[in-house]
Amino acid sequence: MEAGDVDLKTALSLQRKRKSSNNLRSVKYIGKVMAKVLAKIHFKGLVWTDFKLENFVLVPTMERVKEKQNALVNEIYSTASSSAKSLIVNKDKELVDYFSLLLAGKYLVKAIDLESFTASNTPLGDFSPEVLAPEHAARLAEGSLRMVGRGDYRLDLQEPILADQKADIWALGVELLHLYLGRSPMQSQPSSNSQTERVTLQAAVRQMESYSDSNDFLQLLDDSSPSGESLTDKLLLRRLLQSMLDPDPVKRPTIQGVLTSLFFLSP
Repeated sequence: MEAGDVDLKTALSLQRKRKSSNNLRSVKYIGKVMAKVLAKIHFKGLVWTDFKLENFVLVPTMERVKEKQNALVNEIYSTASSSAKSLIVNKDKELVDYFSLLLAGKYLVKAIDLESFTASNTPLGDFSPEVLAPEHAARLAEGSLRMVGRGDYRLDLQEPILADQKADIWALGVELLHLYLGRSPMQSQPSSNSQTERVTLQAAVRQMESYSDSNDFLQLLDDSSPSGESLTDKLLLRRLLQSMLDPDPVKRPTIQGVLTSLFFLSP
């Protein structure tokens, strides 16, 4: 882990094991951070071809660090209760509600793996299947695939796919829905097994082919009701995702359009 306690995908998986759900406040908070990171990248004419939740980690604030240090001291001298030790010292990560701690100011969201940037309109670099835009997925059969990392692929084509910022918008939309659902929308069923949770390229493409348009993604949102639900926020998120997950990249908003959407501007 690059200077963080846990990545966002792992935090969601741990949350699901506790049989708890995310809420729209944390979706909005994290989504805005991710969108601001993309805005800085896009402003420089770059594309983050490997944009995904695993490339965002939760970094403890000084307050959280002091809490953990104090709890460790208490543990050494056996003055803390067992529940306090497990919740604060974090010996068992499955007991920690990272998203509540994030909203309480105990963690910050940090982007990592920033070397996977590429200039816009240059050949597509490494990518992750669950966030691959449909216009790129449609060309997978034309070339040969190479796995270049844990869950990452590279596609070799005579006429390469060109990286573009609207594909990043798609990826951000998929990951916003991922945050809301607690699982990747490219998973037909949620999994609590970390070994089977990673979405393979074949599974992602097969699931994507089952979605004819953004309304199929939105049905997943409509069928889910995380805790702390705000009907207004859910409708605003729905409207935003409908534009971000449009199969036609031309119709997707820019990253500035995402940041100025009512979902992110509303309190």
